[in-house]
Amino acid sequence: MSATPGSSVNATARFAGAFYLATVPFAVFGLKYVSKVPLVSAGAGRSLESAERLLRLGVVSNVIGLLLFTLAVLALYEILKPVSARYAVLMAVLGLMSVPMMLLTEAGRLAAMRLLSSGDFGAFTSAQLQSQAALFLDLYQDGLLISQVFWGLWLLPLALLVYRSGFLPRLVGIVVAIAGVAWLIDWGTQLLLPGRTLPIGFLNAGELALPLWLLIRGVNVGKWQELTVSRSDASGPVPPAAA
Repeated sequence: MSATPGSSVNATARFAGAFYLATVPFAVFGLKYVSKVPLVSAGAGRSLESAERLLRLGVVSNVIGLLLFTLAVLALYEILKPVSARYAVLMAVLGLMSVPMMLLTEAGRLAAMRLLSSGDFGAFTSAQLQSQAALFLDLYQDGLLISQVFWGLWLLPLALLVYRSGFLPRLVGIVVAIAGVAWLIDWGTQLLLPGRTLPIGFLNAGELALPLWLLIRGVNVGKWQELTVSRSDASGPVPPAAA
């Protein structure tokens, strides 16, 4: 899936856009819907079996979403590295750092599932098991909060690369930068002012401007090729190996 001269760069761009957008339904279900359902609340009217099933679906959804996100980041790196190899590496590293962190946070859900699926867990009553499961789910949310800083940080070098590229609209880069800053502000607010939120959540969706553009319009192949050739010329010829 490397970006080669010609139309293949647009194939890579559309792969990146498709993989990026495909993460959305998995994230909405795994991170939003499952987290909002009162799985272990006494008044939820939900059996422990159905709660465990929903948690398992949430874990599977998140893992699939993270795999798609990894592919999207790698494809974006291939497209944008002619702009600046240094910033492209920074973008990829910051983006991919969130993947193992989020996978590790799933341990909280797995622990909650073990508690919910155990009919008898020592001397604990069913109510106590549910309370412990709720604690692990709270720890899971705390892990997501720590990961969220990378959701914002990786968008900043990505926005800079898009803005400087010349083969993608500068406006898209600006919108992505705003989304990155919004993620960071939201992260800082939740961490420093628990229980308070700012009405800026809608700005986070601005990061989808890039995958939508890539999927629908792709990149300006001519300008991408010009940039690639100019970068190659600037690096100079490779000296012959010593005899």
